[in-house]
Amino acid sequence: MDRVLLTERQVEILVLLAWGEPVRCIAKELYLSAATVNYHLGRLRRIFGAQSLPSLVAAASVAGILTSDQLPVQGTGRLDVAPSEQSWDRASPLWTPHALAGADQADPTHFAPDHSARSAAVTAAAFVQVEKII
Repeated sequence: MDRVLLTERQVEILVLLAWGEPVRCIAKELYLSAATVNYHLGRLRRIFGAQSLPSLVAAASVAGILTSDQLPVQGTGRLDVAPSEQSWDRASPLWTPHALAGADQADPTHFAPDHSARSAAVTAAAFVQVEKII
């Protein structure tokens, strides 16, 4: 397997895409143009050999970049992610979830994802090493 580097921005876009956010919302949240988001998505699709956005999310999950814990939380829609100290060579994922304070008190009948805190929490290294799926 070949090693590739994903930028922090590419990982942020993958996480938001996994949440089901449309390109225009991802662009707005990350203060980018929709064309820039589409550029990153195109590069990610080439890296993972994905033909569609759902297959890109699936490939990122298989590679360990996204975990099932990073998909929307039923009832609250809130999830915070931060870089872990684990490397790709270990069994643990690269990103670990941390529930937002007060998420357990959210009303499950009024589902409204809150990505603002999560975006601020995805920080640290400029690059994340991952295995390229061949």
